[in-house]
Amino acid sequence: MKMCVLGGVDAVRRRMMMMTVRVQGAHAVRLCGTTLCPSRRSLHWSGRPLTHAPSSPRFSSSVTPPPPPPPYEAVIFDMYGVLLPSPVTLATEFESQHGVPQGTLGRAIRAGGRDGVWHRFMRGHIGVQDFIQAFGQLCSDLAGCPVPIGSFYSALIGEPMSRPIPVMSEAVHSIRRSGLKTALLTNNFLLPNGQPFMPLDPNTFDVVVQSVTEGLSKPDPRIFELCLSRLGVAPQRAIFLGDLIFNTDAAAHLGITTIQVTDAASAVQELEGLLGLRLRTLTPDTSTDSSDSQPIGRHLTASQPIKEQLTDYLRSQRQLDISEEVSLLQIRPTLHLLSTRGQQLLIRTQQEGPVGTTCLNTELRVLKTLSGSGLPVPVLVHYCQDPCVIGGPFQVMEVCGGGGRHLTDLTLLGHSPSDRRAVYEAMIDALCRIHKHTLHTHLAALPVLSVDQKVAMWTQRYRKLQDAALQSSRQTSTAHDEESTETPMERLCAWLPLHLPSRHAHTLLHGDYRVSSVVFHRDRWEVVCVMDWAHAAIGDPLLDVTACCSQLASVSGKGFPSPEELIGRYCERMGQAMCSDWRFYMSLQLFCQAVSNQEEVAAEFQALKHMVDLDTDREHSDKLVQKVAAVERLAELAWDFATQEGFRLFNSDT
Repeated sequence: MKMCVLGGVDAVRRRMMMMTVRVQGAHAVRLCGTTLCPSRRSLHWSGRPLTHAPSSPRFSSSVTPPPPPPPYEAVIFDMYGVLLPSPVTLATEFESQHGVPQGTLGRAIRAGGRDGVWHRFMRGHIGVQDFIQAFGQLCSDLAGCPVPIGSFYSALIGEPMSRPIPVMSEAVHSIRRSGLKTALLTNNFLLPNGQPFMPLDPNTFDVVVQSVTEGLSKPDPRIFELCLSRLGVAPQRAIFLGDLIFNTDAAAHLGITTIQVTDAASAVQELEGLLGLRLRTLTPDTSTDSSDSQPIGRHLTASQPIKEQLTDYLRSQRQLDISEEVSLLQIRPTLHLLSTRGQQLLIRTQQEGPVGTTCLNTELRVLKTLSGSGLPVPVLVHYCQDPCVIGGPFQVMEVCGGGGRHLTDLTLLGHSPSDRRAVYEAMIDALCRIHKHTLHTHLAALPVLSVDQKVAMWTQRYRKLQDAALQSSRQTSTAHDEESTETPMERLCAWLPLHLPSRHAHTLLHGDYRVSSVVFHRDRWEVVCVMDWAHAAIGDPLLDVTACCSQLASVSGKGFPSPEELIGRYCERMGQAMCSDWRFYMSLQLFCQAVSNQEEVAAEFQALKHMVDLDTDREHSDKLVQKVAAVERLAELAWDFATQEGFRLFNSDT
């Protein structure tokens, strides 16, 4: 695929368009029921023809593992967009609600550079009223209409924007318990009473550096140097987490290792890899002082069960033996782990809307039906419909097997090659136990997820992205001279519906089977609990199997098994012959993963263009293009599996 040679925002749009362009006309040929691109060169995988269906280099066990991480001493956290919700999203919603042209606030923030109104407010050089008047006038001039900045300021300091992100809160506490230092480095501002805006508990951090009290603001390198000086660490021994590229770049230029936060869970996973520490576990250290288990903020998040009310309810109403030392850890947006001495309970809350009700009811049905079956699923302890307890329905489950190890790092950094293989083999073995279970009549009410439905659903999501990209191109008059380019995603959209498997096996599907969905035994690689049954369905068992295998596309290193080995292990333990069309399922799962990742990139692009000028900032736009390229590589891998399946069908017909 030809690389885009333009810079700035057009480069990003053009690259994204190349991923989503709709092919006009027939650019492929039919070959014994297989659609292939005639111009595509002969493909080889690890030096062997694809007709032998070898494994991808990404799944190869011959890749040299990365070197051990440097001995970091401190982690520095930004506040907005890392520990608290991002104001970028707030700005976008504000502009939409008040009829303000998109991007107005971003342009006003950049206006004047470090001497602009916004940055002077961040440094405490002007008060609230002066800021509202000056910044409001600037936004109104740019927008050509009145902009009520007072309302935006009120929303910026409101309770929703002051809610800490649970997964980041847990990471801060885990880092401090490990003996490393933590710092909060924030661009904040004054409140109407003249006090700095600080909704977090400063005692949670070893060092707190606020722009409004220091008279310096990011990305000024001096404020990073000040933070390092107070921590007493060298730049090479520190990690900075920020959500804006120009801030992470400023830190990187000083020698600080940086993580750009677009998704909190993914950022924590990357931080775990750098530190070689587990920051989210199912076995929190309850030997530490109980104050370390408190949230870092002065407000609890709306999705986080209120710990005090929940524990009081469970003690009084359910007579559960819950000690005074309680910690709460978020595993999924609506799934939390409440840990006490000797007890580990999963708390499933209900998100708003009909989807939330369906997910809660689905998990409830599965756990009730599988109770006493001997399968590694949580034990349902209690279901509460009373909204007065924590604000909505919830159910309490116990982690079976006495709890154990919960892995969040797909790279399995610090684990031996034999451990890496054992992790995935144990997951396959647990899946076999679940799929062998006879379908109960009570499970018949679960939704049916057929392969063709999954193909149609994810193709529709891809088309939605495509239409948005085309609409953006028309609105910005972006030229695009590659509309005849046939991308791997387009080939897959055409190929997948034509090669649906003929089998119609049905079993209980987990629906989201991955490493983070299971708990392993404390002392050996055995799955003792499979969590998160909110997306359970009835369908083709290979959807679960290949969902597990597709995670290997994101890892490299010695010891990881290939998808073919894991699928072979599954078929052997199920007493079946090797599935001949497993490559179709791998292609489908990787296609779905590529669409999901592309949705994240598109969202990041929309947010980033409000904060930086992509037309003039080539470095930042190039980084975004690199992320687009990563999605393209995933799509190429999906198409490679489709090509392998095409050759297999061709050879079987000749």
